[in-house]
This record gives sequence, structure tokens and C-alpha cells, in this order.
Amino acid sequence: MTSPHTHESYAVLQKVVQTVGMGIEGAESIRLAENDIWRLPGRVVVRIARPGQEAAAAREVVVTRWLSQRGVPAVRPLDIEQPITVDGRAATFWEELPPHRAGDSSNLAPLLRQLHGLPNRRSSSTRWIRSYESRTA
Repeated sequence: MTSPHTHESYAVLQKVVQTVGMGIEGAESIRLAENDIWRLPGRVVVRIARPGQEAAAAREVVVTRWLSQRGVPAVRPLDIEQPITVDGRAATFWEELPPHRAGDSSNLAPLLRQLHGLPNRRSSSTRWIRSYESRTA
């Protein structure tokens, strides 16, 4: 039996997928919790945030794009305008990661060194986030 939360999340998923022109056939839930995570065909993952998290979702997309532009390995958002907000819930679209294993400190140390060597990103991303927030207010 499917829970009411699953039905609600799937209804939001249908709307956000339609908004960006993707299909929903074959969608499967990865995790339905504080944030609902869905896998779509074509190695796309949709993250649906809880209500009221539009600014946080926008910030996640901005930061990961900024990291990607600087060569830092991170999950990549799809190259579409996002987040998409439907029924008060922000959804973001991501490239699905290939199969992988958990890293250890020897994997993490070089990434942290790379991350801490980057210039301060605060000013440019803050402007973008304020611009996003003013469009959605």
C-alpha cells in the first residue's frame, strides 16, 4: 500500500517534471523523507524539498554550479533554470551519480585542500540568490 506522503510527493513530481518538459514514466522513489528524492529515466534525479525551502534549494544549485566551474568534483545540477516551485515545494534536477563507493580520509583530504584553495564565492552567489528571491517574492 502506498502512503499519503508518497502520493503527495508523486503529485508534486508530476507537476515539476511537466514544467521542465520531461516525462515521468519510469520514475522511482529513491528516498522519501525530509526531502523526497526521485530517479527519472535518463540518469536524472529530482530532489523535492519540504515547504519553505526555496532559498536553500536555489543556494544549493548556485554553490554546486560554482564548484563545477572551478573543477571541484560535485553532484551537478541539470542545465535548466531551477529550482522549480510547485505547491510551495522547491524541486531541483541533478545528474545521477554513477555507481561508487564511500571514500576515506585519503580521498577527502585532496578535495578539502582544493575547496579551501578557492577564492571567496560569497559576493557573486549572494547577488544571484537575492535576485532569485526577489523574483519569487
